[in-house]
Amino acid sequence: METTLKDGGVAIMSRGVGAGKDRVNEAIENAIKSPLLNNNDVFNAKKILINLSFDEENPLMMEEMNALHNFMAKFSHEIEVIWGAAVERGLGEDVKVTLLATGFSIKDVPGIEEQIIIQSQAEEQERRYKEEQRRKEEEEAQRLIDKYYGALGLEILSNTNYKYEPFILTMDELDDDKVLEALEKTPVFKRDRDFNPRAFKVEARISDSLFD
Repeated sequence: METTLKDGGVAIMSRGVGAGKDRVNEAIENAIKSPLLNNNDVFNAKKILINLSFDEENPLMMEEMNALHNFMAKFSHEIEVIWGAAVERGLGEDVKVTLLATGFSIKDVPGIEEQIIIQSQAEEQERRYKEEQRRKEEEEAQRLIDKYYGALGLEILSNTNYKYEPFILTMDELDDDKVLEALEKTPVFKRDRDFNPRAFKVEARISDSLFD
């Protein structure tokens, strides 16, 4: 099978079952009448693998092998034909022919061009959907930037030489509304080394002391 498939292009597999005195010919005919394999297409293949299966209690007769040889003789000498036989329990008096043909072009396979078009359309729809989702995510990100940093936030951020300093709050400062308010009202990109939310806390204490 590997020899048949290697560099073989489009591959098609078909099976046919035959019964009675002419069971091999019937199995071959049923195999080549597949929607994908027909009398014209199978002979356009570059490589073909033929396997004939039978039940061990009903072995092949010599005249039945002649039917298989006559079928293979119809192929051009340029076509690589490999055949084999195998025992398959459960077939009873029937035989089964399996064809694996390779080397077809797309135009030789009925319906495959339509399937490629359908698949391409589906892939294009998926691409457009992902692009639309990406656009929406970017718009939402920009909306949040404008909301929390202002419309000029990014421009200021990219054109300034601010060196951002980490600010670590104590447990008491985490409960101080003035300190938290100062942090909320000051965008991150404006929190340089001169920014000190503790100043608001000190001012609040001084203001409160006036009423003591």
